Amino acid sequence: ESSFWSGFVLYADKTVVQRGIDAAGAAASYVRLGMVLDNKSCTVMGKPEQCQALITRLGCQAVPFETGMVGHCNEVAAARHAIAKIHGGLVVPNTPDVELFWSMDEPPQMAFCTWLLS
Repeated sequence: ESSFWSGFVLYADKTVVQRGIDAAGAAASYVRLGMVLDNKSCTVMGKPEQCQALITRLGCQAVPFETGMVGHCNEVAAARHAIAKIHGGLVVPNTPDVELFWSMDEPPQMAFCTWLLS
């Protein structure tokens, strides 16, 4: 693996994954819990070898995905306003044959910007 930063979808609860990251200590120093997809899956991002070691320790199924973006973690806190500005330009399409769902009071792009600015 030549990439410094890789992403993986893990088929495991976010609490189990975060505990695994915490328990690994320095062995997972470049692994971050990314997005929670549902109650049984989430993403991790970081150094590929550290992510793979975490997946092995957890014994869960995982699928790699390409990512060059670091988000949803403290390392990007200083850039939250700039990221919010970029995401603020996103438009959720209004098409009659597609129904979008979200679990927040605002559409996804607005909820993301609110999170970034909080």
